[in-house]
Parts: sequence; structure tokens; C-alpha cells
Amino acid sequence: AAGARLLARQWVPAEPAGRTELPGRTAVLAAPGTEAPAARLAAALPGAEVLTPDRLAADLADPRTAWDRFDAVVDLAGCAGADTPPERDALLTWLRWTQRVVDHARPELRCLLVSRGPGAGGAARAGLYRMLQSEYRHVRSRHVDLGRDASDEEVCRRSADELGVDAEHAEIAYRDGVRHRAELRELPSGPSDAPRFPAGHVLWVTGGTRGLGLLTARHFVARHGVRKLVLTGREPLPPRAEWAAHIAAGTALGRKLRPLAELVEQGVELEVLAVPLEDRAALAGALADVRRKLGPAGGVIHSAGFTDFGNPAFVRKPEADMARVLGPKIFGLDALVECFRDEPLSLFVLYSSVAAAVPALAVGQSDYAMANAYLDAVAEARPYGLPLVSVEWPSWKDTGMGEARSAAYQASGLDTLSDEQGLALLERALASGARVVLPALPRP
Repeated sequence: AAGARLLARQWVPAEPAGRTELPGRTAVLAAPGTEAPAARLAAALPGAEVLTPDRLAADLADPRTAWDRFDAVVDLAGCAGADTPPERDALLTWLRWTQRVVDHARPELRCLLVSRGPGAGGAARAGLYRMLQSEYRHVRSRHVDLGRDASDEEVCRRSADELGVDAEHAEIAYRDGVRHRAELRELPSGPSDAPRFPAGHVLWVTGGTRGLGLLTARHFVARHGVRKLVLTGREPLPPRAEWAAHIAAGTALGRKLRPLAELVEQGVELEVLAVPLEDRAALAGALADVRRKLGPAGGVIHSAGFTDFGNPAFVRKPEADMARVLGPKIFGLDALVECFRDEPLSLFVLYSSVAAAVPALAVGQSDYAMANAYLDAVAEARPYGLPLVSVEWPSWKDTGMGEARSAAYQASGLDTLSDEQGLALLERALASGARVVLPALPRP
């Protein structure tokens, strides 16, 4: 597409322009493994209190909890080890606690997530800390990455410094002691290194029975010669012998089955599975079955996901709805990484969202921004050396959730993508060598 660009996060030096007084009462959230720096930070701040996950749960259970007792939160979950994956119950408890603090906060609440590098323990929380201030005017929120080698002393010193910074930058990183802010910049054009899908291997596509997942699967068949395909979806489909009858009847199910039947007619060896991605044992069993039938996996496209448009306000989102949005992209990705870590993959593509990169576009979609920011963080970290690439898609107008028409999206300067434009940008993104990339088509 003419004018289309690939953008990626770059770090620009950004010394604080102004400072303000430290808050009077600070909650220091200690995740397992961060107790020592949490105690050290609490001792250095006025009126600070260390809250463990058990304390968060106790606050939620106590009807007498004073939810307005803090004017700052410093979350050290990102300082836990990089090999500490998010734990579902703890994540949801933290979310419910944070909802109440934000809902009852004093006129200015400062919220800070402090991390030691991408993919660290706080990766599942980063998206929320980056976008909260865009949704709530009384909140100043920020994610600060100190790098993998930051000592406990540096964690405490930088955290206290950042609490006193009067600035709206939502994403900060320290590199060689210099403070930087995140900025989206165009990737320089370079030699193309387009992926080559290994002949005889299997392409797995999660969320592959509809929408962008199915569109991508058909593209890989046509463009990359994929002949063995696994599409996973939420709902079980009828046996293949019944597909023709459903298609002939012209029902909604028949319309869903038609493109799948067309893949079979093209000679593709197709498996369609309803496997819960968050169930690691079930996923591992499905992978073993497919390996016996079709051979090893050569690639994964992780496009499964949910959105919740019914409850836009973060403080009003029901826990069950947030869990539904977070599940496929956070816990589903963790299961995929563990199950496919020893497969001979030539590509492992994660379908993220522009909402993870542009906080203003995450307003009303806090849980979705969290989920996609996690995809980005895991792609940056590349556990086990997997060839992970996270693509932060803007709106598609032909396929997927439909054309974005919000005022915030209009103001972003981004145009919506046609299927043709999106697939062309996918090819460019995969050839770019970037781990996290935002394909952008500027609005004319």
C-alpha cells in the first residue's frame, strides 16, 4: 500500500522537565521474589506500606477497607524474575484491588510499575499502567523499565525518583543510567529476509476458523505453499462428512464451514480443533496427535482473542469478563510457548494490537491493552530462542472486528486496512527482523 510504514518503539532521551513532592501515602506492591526491594523502598518513602498478594486479597474481603488511603502505588511485580510467569488468580486479585483504588482515589493518584527488562514478572500488568492515565484524568500512571541488571538499590532509588517526576510520558526506560521515553518511529528499510515455510511441516493458527486467523491461514496456503494446516477455534465443528449438508443449507454454520471446505478441496491436509489454549495438558495432547498424523510444526500464528465492548470503564469491568479477555493472549500464549518450545519453528507470529502501543487507543479497552502488551513483551524477550514476532495491528475494515470509527482512532492519524493491504504489511513485518512492529497506513 502506498505510504504504508512499519513503526517500532524507539527510546529517546527524556530527562524530567519538572518535579513534584513525594506522595504522603504509598502502597508498595510486593510480588513473590520482590520482598527485599519492597521493604527497602517502603523504608525510604514517607508513609509507605508494603502489600503482598495476600494483603490485596484481605483488602478485598474486608468491607471496612479504606480504598482512598493511598495517593500512590508502586508495583514491583516487574522486578520478579523473568522466569516467573503470571499466575491467574494473583493477576485477577491485583486487578480487582486496582479497580477499587482507582475508583475511590484522591484527586491525584500516582501509579508506577517498575520492571527489570522485557518479559519480566510484570509484563501482564504493563499495558494497564501505560494506559490508565489516558482513561482517568485523576491518575498519573507510568511503566518504568530499569533493565535486567538493575540492583535492589537502583530499584529503590529510581522508583522514588519517578514518583516525584511531573510528566505524562507513560513508558520510560533507563539505559546506561540515562532516562528515555518511548516513541514510535519508522523502521529503516533494509534487505528483505522473508520467512520460508519449511515444506512438509504444519502451520498452526489459533483463532483460525474465522476472521484474521482464517484470512492469514488462506494467505499462507496461497503465498507460502503451506499444505498442512491446523486451525483452532472456540467451538467444536461437526464431523467433516456433514460439512457439505450444512454448506448446502446456507446456514450460519454452513457459511463458516465453506472456506474450510475450500481449503480441503485445494489439497490442504486440514485439522480443525476446539482446544482450550489455556489448558496446557490439552494443548500438548493435541500437538502430539497432530505430530503423529501430519508431522512437526513449522510455524504458529496466534490470532485468538476476545474483546469486551460491553463494559468500557476499567473500574466497572467484571472479573469474569476481564479473565475472558486476558486468557487467550496471556495464559494461552504461555501454554503455546511451553508446548511448542522444542518444535522446529521457522516463525511464531503473535497478533497484537495498536491499543498496546498507543495508550489513547486503549481507553475503554484496558484489559485488551494488557493482553496485547503481554504478547509484545514476550516477543521482545523471545523465551527459548523462539522466533517470536508481535504485530500490533491497527483496524482492519474488511475482516476481524470491523472498521474502527472512534474519535480517538480518527485522531491517531491511522487509516484502516483492507485485507490486501494488511496481508502485504504482514509480509513486510515478517521480513523486517523486528520483534515488535506496528504496520501503519497514514490517513490521507
